[in-house]
Amino acid sequence: VEYNVELDIKYDMPGGITVLPRILAYPLNRFFKWAFLMFIAEEMIEYDGEYAREKLYEYFQYIRKYHGEEPLQSKTRESSFKPAVEEGVFFQ
Repeated sequence: VEYNVELDIKYDMPGGITVLPRILAYPLNRFFKWAFLMFIAEEMIEYDGEYAREKLYEYFQYIRKYHGEEPLQSKTRESSFKPAVEEGVFFQ
């Protein structure tokens, strides 16, 4: 059995300033987007990526526990899966 999992992180960017005329709003929106990417987004993406990798690892542990290669799961294999305490069970 082979499992393929793809991890995507997506963000919704606000539309920016829309109350000003385009000739003023366009440069301001470009500046705000640049400043956001330079100062805030890098740390945010790093933090969210780390969280997503932890959840992906937890998902792989879940798959190994319930859909392992062996037809019968051994007790040692079942006991190796421990979901994160912070949020309880991964799938509810």
